Amino acid sequence: MADTPRSTGTVKWFNEDKGFGYITPQDGSRDLFVHFTSFRSDGFRSLTSGQAVEYLVVHEDDGRGSAIDVTLATAVDVTPTTTGDVTPAA
Repeated sequence: MADTPRSTGTVKWFNEDKGFGYITPQDGSRDLFVHFTSFRSDGFRSLTSGQAVEYLVVHEDDGRGSAIDVTLATAVDVTPTTTGDVTPAA
């Protein structure tokens, strides 16, 4: 599983009391079931609608997909940088 590419998506909804919900994949495929036992971090038991997540996909015998090894998506610094000489304002 180490070479399996991770997918990204957004939490559609999550029922904290029951410990499950659905993720909408970024690639537009069908929503994926997610259960808190599929979270990578111990003690992490809930997701919030709209959160960006990364995960692996497994397909059940009936063809439905589930997200496993779920983590919060990592933020990427997109701060623009300047190149060349910059003259300070006087």
